This record gives sequence, C-alpha cells and structure tokens, in this order.
Amino acid sequence: MTEQEMQMWIASSLGMSVNAIPNVLLDAGDGRGWYEADLVYFRGNGYLFEVEIKTSFNDFKKDFEKGKYHTSRQIRGFYYAFPHTLWDERQESIIELLGEKNPRAGIMIVSGRNATGLPFVFQRAKLRKDALPLNREQQLAFFRLGCRKWWKREYEARQQSWWDEQKKFYENLSRHLDEEIENKGGDTP
Repeated sequence: MTEQEMQMWIASSLGMSVNAIPNVLLDAGDGRGWYEADLVYFRGNGYLFEVEIKTSFNDFKKDFEKGKYHTSRQIRGFYYAFPHTLWDERQESIIELLGEKNPRAGIMIVSGRNATGLPFVFQRAKLRKDALPLNREQQLAFFRLGCRKWWKREYEARQQSWWDEQKKFYENLSRHLDEEIENKGGDTP
C-alpha cells in the first residue's frame, strides 16, 4: 500500500466533519525550519493533528534520525500510521521503538482490504496542552490548501487516465493497421 493510498483511506475514514490535507509544510519550531507532514487534519475546534505514514520498518526507524522531528507547535496530537501488513509483521518492534523514542505518539493501522477495512486507532495520541487551535484565518488557509491538493490529485489521475486511454487507442489502431497490411501481403497500403 502506498503513502498516497493510505492518505486517502485515513482522510475518508475521518468523515466529512474533519478537514484532512495531505503533504503540508509545517514550522518545526525554534527556528529549525520546516518539515513536511504526510497528512494533517482538524475538526471545528481548530486543533491540528499530524499523521506520519510509514510503509516500511526501515523508513519508520529513520524517522527518529531526522533533525526536524514532528515538533510543530501547531500540532495537538501526533500519529504514526502503518499498513496492516507492516503492523502484523512488526507490531512488537514498532511498539518498543515508539516507547523508547516517542511514547506520546498515537498509532493508526490502515487495512485498505475492502470498504469496511477502514483505519483504526490502536493507540490514541497523548495531547499537547500547549498547542493552540488554528484561528479562523488559519483554518481558511488550510481549507484552500486542502482543496488545491486534493483537486490536483484528482486532476492528475484523470489526466493520466485520459493519456492511458489515448495510448491504448493508438496501440490498437497501430496493431489493426499492421494486421491489415500483413493480410494484404504488403508493407504499405
């Protein structure tokens, strides 16, 4: 399962009252620059949550070596999300490493097997008391960003589908012309 597929499963499982946005740059705090959150979401109260998606155990381990580790002061709760296959294989190792490195993190498991295999929260994130809710202006900025990101994905998927259809059409046309030429016994019509 890809990161993008997991983003879609998680966002859709949160429901319509939650605003989920993929791949958002967040201020790491303390003047350390920016980092990209795989998915952020917030409800009407404006508190922002971050989801870091990991599709391999090695990628999960490397996350703790980063200089900018999910430290945005905007984030009220932080989750790691794993595909069910990785969770099934490495559950004990994941729990142990999180216990050592980030015991405040929550854990989401993404099944994606079927329409009822929605993500579930194995462990709730411990909330940061010093996180401030987004004000109305910040919420609107996230709304705009989310619309652009999700629609861009939809547009790109449709464009790819259109190109795939065009390629298929011309491949079939070429094959058909080649067969006709071969049936007539010549190289050209």
